[in-house]
Amino acid sequence: MSACSSSAIASSVAYNDTEINWTKSFKKAFNLADKEDKVIMLYFYGKRSTWGRQFEKITYSNEFVIKKAQDFVAVKIDADSITSGAYLKRKYNVIDQPTVLFLNSDGDVLRRVSGLVEPDIFILEMDEAIRMSSIVGSIKEGDNEILEAVAYYTDKGQVDKSYELLNEIVESKTIKYFDGRSEHISSIDKNILSEYYFNIAAGYMYNRNFVKAREVFNKIIDEYQDTVYVYSADLGIFTIMRDTLKDYDMLVSYINEVALERLDLPIEYKNFYKFTLREIFEEFM
Repeated sequence: MSACSSSAIASSVAYNDTEINWTKSFKKAFNLADKEDKVIMLYFYGKRSTWGRQFEKITYSNEFVIKKAQDFVAVKIDADSITSGAYLKRKYNVIDQPTVLFLNSDGDVLRRVSGLVEPDIFILEMDEAIRMSSIVGSIKEGDNEILEAVAYYTDKGQVDKSYELLNEIVESKTIKYFDGRSEHISSIDKNILSEYYFNIAAGYMYNRNFVKAREVFNKIIDEYQDTVYVYSADLGIFTIMRDTLKDYDMLVSYINEVALERLDLPIEYKNFYKFTLREIFEEFM
């Protein structure tokens, strides 16, 4: 590396304690992240965004956030820019401003934060991004037996792989974690496992694989019926029957014979299920 380029990099990471040192070069941010083994904090802002201005005033001006940001490569992107902003918004599916993505140097999204987030919560997100960077690195080196790997592959859209992995972990009766802990499955809160399955089902829905989505929703309903995600699984089945299969008779039977018959059904779900029935009869039957 030439003396000139070394000087340029050195000057780009000269920190102070009064503001975050931003780079506006996405490419340079990746080079720095790889060189310094840091997580990228990619901030999408909009010049016309009221929430964005508040976020910068409240959170990005906080002294503890500024200090913590020294552990990251901070890059600031104008979401309204017709050049890099538009491309990166599409690439990372950014809809609103402000949005902050934490990325590793391979471009994996470690955390996503949207909206006006208070400084103390944002610092927790920063800490979690660093932790996730270590987890993703371990997974890429072949450590696929940890529960965190399921979320990683789900987020990457590799839903078949995450579903297969979660089933293997559950069948092994031993849950392993990145930090070296392990627990017998009997000691795990079933809400945790059902959440992982629900996210997988949502991934299948996003990929429009409704057969697999329904399979996973049914798994939650059959094996995790005492968890809060059973109601979310009901709603997933409703969506498939109504919007995809357009089988309204099947949907009416499911609501009446399964969903509404659940013990301890929360009143808000009961009301919604009944509203769905009325809607079906008024529009389709």
